[in-house]
Amino acid sequence: MARVSDIYGNSQTSRSTTFSQAPRTRYDAFQHPRRLELYIRCTELSQIDHFSKSDPLCVLFMKKMGQWCEYGRTESIPNNLNPRFWQSIELEAGGADNLPMKFTLYDLANFTSKDLRKHDVIGSVELELRTLLEDARPFVGELHLPGDMRTRGYIYVHVRDIKDTKSKLRLQVKGSKLTKRGMFAKCNAYFEVCCKMGKGGKEEFHPVYRSQVVSRSQEPRWQPGDIPLHKLCDDNDNETDVLLQCWHFIQDGGDDLIGEARCSLNDLLKRDHKVIQLYPQQQAKSKKPKSSGSLKILQCCIDRQYNVSDFVRGGCDMKFVCAVDFTLSNGNPKDSYSLHSMLSEHNEYLEALRSLGSVLSYYCLDKRYPVFGFGSRLPGDDVISHCFSLNEKEDLPQIEGLEGIIEAYLHRIQTLTFAGPTFLAPVLRRILRNHVPVSSQSSQCYVTVLILLDGIVNDLDELLPEVHKAMELPLSIVIAGVGPSSFHSMKDICSNKKNATRWNLHFVAVRSNNSKHISRGKVRDISAQVCRDFITYMRLKNIHPNPAKAVKIKPLYESLELDSAADRKIMARSLSQINDMKSCCPSCGSSITKVFPGV
Repeated sequence: MARVSDIYGNSQTSRSTTFSQAPRTRYDAFQHPRRLELYIRCTELSQIDHFSKSDPLCVLFMKKMGQWCEYGRTESIPNNLNPRFWQSIELEAGGADNLPMKFTLYDLANFTSKDLRKHDVIGSVELELRTLLEDARPFVGELHLPGDMRTRGYIYVHVRDIKDTKSKLRLQVKGSKLTKRGMFAKCNAYFEVCCKMGKGGKEEFHPVYRSQVVSRSQEPRWQPGDIPLHKLCDDNDNETDVLLQCWHFIQDGGDDLIGEARCSLNDLLKRDHKVIQLYPQQQAKSKKPKSSGSLKILQCCIDRQYNVSDFVRGGCDMKFVCAVDFTLSNGNPKDSYSLHSMLSEHNEYLEALRSLGSVLSYYCLDKRYPVFGFGSRLPGDDVISHCFSLNEKEDLPQIEGLEGIIEAYLHRIQTLTFAGPTFLAPVLRRILRNHVPVSSQSSQCYVTVLILLDGIVNDLDELLPEVHKAMELPLSIVIAGVGPSSFHSMKDICSNKKNATRWNLHFVAVRSNNSKHISRGKVRDISAQVCRDFITYMRLKNIHPNPAKAVKIKPLYESLELDSAADRKIMARSLSQINDMKSCCPSCGSSITKVFPGV
């Protein structure tokens, strides 16, 4: 078994245990948080089982409060003593470069359990972060077990900075006339996309994407895959070389390389470059290499991943519209048990309005919101109105700010006579007709509608056509159920997504677990759904963010009326703690707490 000194020469001895050497000049500016990406491969791993090769998995541990805690892990590779892990581990490093780290290799006992205690340890190596950063070459360490000096393999760690890129390479490939492994056998083929690691010195490629295995076919067609662009090139340098390798999968390990091809990223993106010839590794540099098949590029394009913040910075006009249920089923507002109780400024409707409205309306920059009511008789009128303006100005229903809505609500509720039934179609029809403008690349807009109600809707036959019209508009509809009702009908409507390319109707029950207040988790989930609706609509209409404008938005705690500077500092600290929670949109990947800072 080779030694580390044999790999790097005698002058480089046991880098895995030498921490006294100061970092080089290029790391002296390591004062701000950096996002690092660790690519790992291993060689000459010890075979734990006598009758099969190891199924390695690499786990990174960081020491916190004197205890080793798992930070990240790679994928597992079956039956391989020289694995190259394509799943990288992302690491956020602050100003301290002496962070204790430990890489541990496990041999999986089974592929279903994620509990590391059920798997066998092959070996581990401990180091500090500065050891990874002090040299442009990959870190090489020997794997050992505690108390055992025998080397149980070698680990190579490549470190790269993660650039702030939101672009992904969309790639779909089809194999053609791949070389068979035997006369009667067919290929069980998969392919890898490898990028060049390090600068200068020995050239080395490491896989950053691996496709699924297509069994028994010389003409495999693999599913499309997305590769983050920063894994393939730095600073959008599309001339960077990539290596495409096609492999024959062998169940007991030792996959055979069918062929490989090297080209630049621009070559893949060119529309006239559709077929790439594969050559065996030993023949790739010969004058007349013999082809071992080819790869046909069915799709290759760069897809930029945008989030809501990108559109808001580009001038997208975010609007917020609200509608409130004033039907008799809510109870007499003069009674304490009523959902509209006037005896308290914290009845359930106001609590839902404050919790959901403050988040969904945050990026409405003009802070003017159309607000409507439905299901009651107006003063001096015996006819039940199913859509009226809350501020008594039918031609101008906009109200200034969330506190203005609450003031208008408390004033208006004293003059209304609650009635019924509950009809939603009239108010939704008015919103779609008057308050949802057309969105285009030059004039971007999006509307979020919040409807607060307490129970069953009596005009479902008229409501559903309006909902289907709203699917084609830049609009999200959030229905919040207030009170103790079960809301079965609304849940069924909002979950009926058959034959819908985009579903933008969502329901949330305010009460949960005997609590009359909506939980922070529910607000966060609704925020994620609205974010997903927004991104889906913009993609369907092929609308991209405009160049960023100087848009000034105050932090949420500055918009609240707090009595003292100390109260504002406490609120700011609590919001920063909430923003640290990594809640991500399931569609675009953006941080929900960054898109909606009020969550």
